[in-house]
Amino acid sequence: MNKYTYTAGTLTAAVIVFFSVVAYDKFTNEDTSDEEITENVELSDNITVYEGDDTSSLDNLDFNNSNMSDKGTSSKANMYPKSPGVLADSEIKNKKSVITTSEGVIELELYADLAPIAVSNHVFLANEDFYDGLIFHRRVERFVIQGGDPTGTGSGGPGYQFEDEFIPVDKYPRTQVMDQYGQPMDVIDYKKGALAMANSGPNTNGSQFFIMLEDGQLPPLYTIFGQVISGRDVVDKLPKGAVIEKIEIMDM
Repeated sequence: MNKYTYTAGTLTAAVIVFFSVVAYDKFTNEDTSDEEITENVELSDNITVYEGDDTSSLDNLDFNNSNMSDKGTSSKANMYPKSPGVLADSEIKNKKSVITTSEGVIELELYADLAPIAVSNHVFLANEDFYDGLIFHRRVERFVIQGGDPTGTGSGGPGYQFEDEFIPVDKYPRTQVMDQYGQPMDVIDYKKGALAMANSGPNTNGSQFFIMLEDGQLPPLYTIFGQVISGRDVVDKLPKGAVIEKIEIMDM
């Protein structure tokens, strides 16, 4: 199997993302005794980022749903029939998200100008206390911490889905790389502390989000809607299963 190494900042990993508008393949590594290790690093139930054997510290990790934490609050799943759309400017502009976790407090600037739909969704769910008591169900060292699933399995959501938002080229320049099939693929820099939507394909955003643990490169398929501005030390130490005690939206 070919591998392609993308290097950005302190993160050096063999990352291969494969994307199809028809289907998203899941890959399970059953035998970690082989010379080359390929791990599942999923940003959602069905989108998979493949980590190659360069990332030796990831060996023997399993990111399938069978290994997810079971501490989610499934009674909150599918609570809402439709997304809130775009809220008034007064509700989403010049705002920050203050996430109180079992490990400490994280503050994130929200990018309402860049991603008004995603920010509106986050503000709406936070104001509804939707996130209270949920967990970070997935952590991949040197990559992401992911949460916001009411079931704690990686496959739950609020009951609706909403569209992706275009990530502007002037702010996030594209770099072209070759995927494992030798086909060109655009990637962008997702900076350490970036807040982005997890999804299961085009226009399937819900309540799940992830925060980058290190600088990295991914296809521009995950709407970036914020950035950590305080509590980076808390993000660094958040374990899988850490509780989101409260998310509050405050003025910057």
